Amino acid sequence: MKYYTKEWYALMQKVNMTACYEPIPDKNYTDQDILKLYEQKLRAEIEIEHIAYDTPPSMPLEELLGDESTFDSENFLFEDSETGRFYHPETLAEARAVIENNQRELMEAFEHRLPFDSTQTQVFFEDNYKYMLEDDFQDLPSWVLEKVDKRLLALGLLPNSIYKQVLQEEIRVTAQFEAINGEAEELLANQEIPDEIKERFYFHDAGFISITQEGKDISFILRMDGIWDVSPFVRIRFKNLLKLDKEEGLVINLLRDEDSQLYSNTYYLYEELYRISEGYEAHFLISSEEDLKYLTIVCEDIEIEEDVDLREEPLFNS
Repeated sequence: MKYYTKEWYALMQKVNMTACYEPIPDKNYTDQDILKLYEQKLRAEIEIEHIAYDTPPSMPLEELLGDESTFDSENFLFEDSETGRFYHPETLAEARAVIENNQRELMEAFEHRLPFDSTQTQVFFEDNYKYMLEDDFQDLPSWVLEKVDKRLLALGLLPNSIYKQVLQEEIRVTAQFEAINGEAEELLANQEIPDEIKERFYFHDAGFISITQEGKDISFILRMDGIWDVSPFVRIRFKNLLKLDKEEGLVINLLRDEDSQLYSNTYYLYEELYRISEGYEAHFLISSEEDLKYLTIVCEDIEIEEDVDLREEPLFNS
């Protein structure tokens, strides 16, 4: 990788360092002070949830649907309540009828809702606070942990002077990160890659199902997220392999979801795809076992196959 490296990825985690924190006055916070801050944050969270609970459902129908001239059925995906299958409406009138019916059901449920109960909000807030206390706060500079009580960090709070220092670090990191992105985007966009590859070669956050080599070819099978009325599995075939460089420790442990579909916790993160005289040079940054790994492939050609049926794949039939 030239641009989307592990170091670049670490920068990305720090681009919005202050987003989850708010400044509070500089002082020596006692246990009692921190308890009061905890209670204040909890009350604020309950108030936000209460307002949301008492806000009627709203769906601007005309903005959502448009008119006959702008209607595109592919922009709408409904679920058949009887079969559980997803489908696209054939007409604007059909889409309107389904949405209006959904709105009536939502409004009826809203009007018959029970009184607001803050119990669930309190439990979630407490659980999240305990979880954050165990966090290593890698989004922040390491020196912050030496200067700020972890209980304040778990509440999303930073003393004002620390907040300002972190903000300055964030500005520096963001400038560095954006400079790398700008250079990468310009170079990668100017690669002479056929549109059928360039326009489809985007698999961010897809799960790796397999990496297999057959003769001179190597293939990825990936699982894409989202709602699918076809198979969520995609195959990328790198034809006539010239070079394979896989970092040690890149493993795929297959699991099955509630629908018995295969998935894994190894994720395709980012790629750099270059056109070279021999064909293509592809570099990948992959998340494997909660660690980052590199994979580099040089090949003569690339083919992408969507809607892959794993039942027809010998590897997954056993």
